[in-house]
Amino acid sequence: MENQFTVTDLFKHMLRNAWWIIVLGVVGGGAMYVMNKQPAATSYSATRSMYVAKSNTGVKDPNSRIVADSWLLKTYKTVAKDDKVIKPAVKALKAEGVKVSADTLRSEVSLSIQMGRC
Repeated sequence: MENQFTVTDLFKHMLRNAWWIIVLGVVGGGAMYVMNKQPAATSYSATRSMYVAKSNTGVKDPNSRIVADSWLLKTYKTVAKDDKVIKPAVKALKAEGVKVSADTLRSEVSLSIQMGRC
């Protein structure tokens, strides 16, 4: 058999083509470095589901109970936008390395009411 290779032949072949390995490694490493240095937009989101109901089961008009519950939810939204809640939240976020202003955080508080039966 004429097509036999030894370990020495293998190393000679690898050394002859070592420049390809080095060039591709440098180019690939450079490309990964450039991709890693691109700014990444990080977005945080949190939701909370609350079941709110006022204890007024003795009312004759069921609609008044729903209206009372929706007013209660609006009160929770107002409290969530209060400085006594926003400032500690901003402080905690800054301690975690998240840069956010109180006005930005306040503007992100939202409320959606989904009526349903419990």
